[in-house]
Amino acid sequence: MHLMKSFFVFLAIVSISVACSSTPAVTMPDGLYIPPASVYFALAPKEAQALQVAVIQFHREQPINSESSLTQTQVELIGETGEVFPVADCSWTRGTTTDQYTMKTLHLGIPEFEEGRHLIRGLKLTQDSKQYEYNIGEWLIEVIPKPPHILEIGKQSLLTASGPELDLQVELRNTGERIVTIESLDAEIPGCHYVQSVAVTRSFDDPTTISGDDRMELEPGEMKSFFFTLAQESGEVIPDFVTVRPLLRYVDADGNVEQLLLRPVIYTVFLDTDEEVQVVAAKGKPVQIIP
Repeated sequence: MHLMKSFFVFLAIVSISVACSSTPAVTMPDGLYIPPASVYFALAPKEAQALQVAVIQFHREQPINSESSLTQTQVELIGETGEVFPVADCSWTRGTTTDQYTMKTLHLGIPEFEEGRHLIRGLKLTQDSKQYEYNIGEWLIEVIPKPPHILEIGKQSLLTASGPELDLQVELRNTGERIVTIESLDAEIPGCHYVQSVAVTRSFDDPTTISGDDRMELEPGEMKSFFFTLAQESGEVIPDFVTVRPLLRYVDADGNVEQLLLRPVIYTVFLDTDEEVQVVAAKGKPVQIIP
């Protein structure tokens, strides 16, 4: 639940910033807008995880008077070939409300997928007897077996700005009895091509860089902080919203390659004006509304 709270707090800060700006009046039609996102989310079979989805609701003509409709939302995810995956657990977090729009977060419990890769391209939302369908970008859900591991996760970054470089910092401790070598992150973010680099520091809060050929190694009981950077190729369109639940690749003392599930990270655009809010929202218009 900590991740959900962090994203909600961010939306509230954005709303306050926008409300204080002196920009032209909002002209977007009333309704719910879900801007597309690029998502790579790895998880173990039957693991309970949730995705946080940014939603902007415009309500110039029909002010929000009640939260009752928010508790009656039904959500389905639409796969690449049209298969439907009902979302059994969904809820809303409401950010600061202006007189014209509200920033919200839709929390979606990830359906129980079979092992393998599943590409989601659409979202169907039923609310107040109306059905809305959205193109939500590309969400790649990968379900992998969860092998036992000897790495312990300490502090990790959870929320940061979207941009041409996606950063992830994580503390790792070797709880085993032999040396392990950290290799890289595995995160196939749809529509993103990037070059990966890593810096190593003594701890999450200590920026002292560790150098040397053995900097990626963890001795038994040792903890280091690894700062990964995914730099996108020049000329690519930078998504406004990116969510990554990556795999960490490491090699044990016998040369076996292992993978560790890290925590999800949200990369989000910062919006400073009403105009910017409208530009982002316009990308998330419903493609179909069924009364």
